[in-house]
Amino acid sequence: MKEMQAIETSQPTVAPPAKHSRQLGAQLSGSMSFSSQMSIEDEEMSRTALSAIRAKEEEIEKNKMEIRERVQAQLGRVEEETKRLALIREELEGLAEPMRKEVALARKKIDSVNKELKNDLSKLGVPSNVLDLMFDWTGANEDYLKVPEAKGSIQAVRNEAFFIPLYELFLTYGGIFRLTFGAKSFLIHILKDNAKAYSKGILAEILDFVMGKGLIPADGEIWRRRRRAIVPALHMKCVAAMISLFGEASDRLCQKLDTAASTGEEVEMESLFSRLTLDIIGKAVFNYDFDSLTNDTGVIEAVYTVLREAEDRSVSPIPVWDMPIWKDISPRQRKVATSLKLINDTLNDLIATCKVYVQEFYPSILHFLLASGDDVSSKQLRDDLMTMLIAGHETSAAVLTWTFYLLTTNPKVVAKLQEEVDSVIGDRFPTLKDIKKLKYTTRVRKKVWPLHITKSFICLVEDHY
Repeated sequence: MKEMQAIETSQPTVAPPAKHSRQLGAQLSGSMSFSSQMSIEDEEMSRTALSAIRAKEEEIEKNKMEIRERVQAQLGRVEEETKRLALIREELEGLAEPMRKEVALARKKIDSVNKELKNDLSKLGVPSNVLDLMFDWTGANEDYLKVPEAKGSIQAVRNEAFFIPLYELFLTYGGIFRLTFGAKSFLIHILKDNAKAYSKGILAEILDFVMGKGLIPADGEIWRRRRRAIVPALHMKCVAAMISLFGEASDRLCQKLDTAASTGEEVEMESLFSRLTLDIIGKAVFNYDFDSLTNDTGVIEAVYTVLREAEDRSVSPIPVWDMPIWKDISPRQRKVATSLKLINDTLNDLIATCKVYVQEFYPSILHFLLASGDDVSSKQLRDDLMTMLIAGHETSAAVLTWTFYLLTTNPKVVAKLQEEVDSVIGDRFPTLKDIKKLKYTTRVRKKVWPLHITKSFICLVEDHY
């Protein structure tokens, strides 16, 4: 046994068979080869994907460059056309001034001849009532000048902004003139008989991003339905309940102006009037105090950013704002989007707050619309309120700004206004009855509209023009 153990112990270690080694080496070699092949394929796929991404980026950059070039080319053409129109206007203005002077001189001569003729006939014994009748019939008895009449063609305003041909007529006929387009039957056909065939066109398109289907841009059935819903909120009783808001907000403005006057500080009246009317609209429509006369909430600037954008879109030859890429790369479009979001968020918060307290009475138009139970979508309600917020405060601010500008040029009118206000209102806030008594103030306000405000009038009686 000891010999066997010694023999077993002394036996050398036996190496594995050669064929097993070859198999193991082949497996290891195959595994390494497969791993290397997979790495090469991954690299190829990565390079291919990277090349595709770079090609797409180059294509996008190329498209951006093409859009920029087209926009720049269009802007260049617009600038050239603007310069050409400016030269035409200067030329027309130079031609119109001598003509206006000649016409005025001729009219003075005609008036002088008419007066002399009337005096001579009176000396011959012709009764005064006969002279008045005769001169009234011929139009020679009028002590004012006839409003000049300008005849135009609809074709002239089809391919350009409407104010351009009107400005050219202004240079020819002066600040006040009658513009005749056609027979009265045309207007009856367009405004009454066939009104459904005509939409608000570009106005609705331009204001869609702001007011949607609000009262101003809305057409047809939507306009009629929303008008029926909103008008009752403007009933005289509702207005009377809100009118104290006007005095309270105006008093805050007067305090601000008194402070500025005592320190000699210059103020921008348009900005102050915009803040005043926003505070009034906020309380009247939403029962919310923006307090913009003392705090800058950013809403005023947002509103005017949106309005300026709408104005620019009305005369832009290319709707670049509809281009997806342009919305992202244009700083102005990004600012417009931010401003619109601020206004929408403010409106949504006000609507949500009013819905919570809808059972309580607040003298506001929004409360009236919600309490009436009218089945209206949140989008339509937002459009209605956006129209009131923007159009309501901006137009009123414009009237006030122009009124005060004109008052600075006529101290006598200011004195008469002050005298009437002191006698009717005194030191208290005005009421609805007081406003009816401010007859001279009302006439001053109405005089401003045709001079500087884009408000139209439809004459229902003969005006002798």
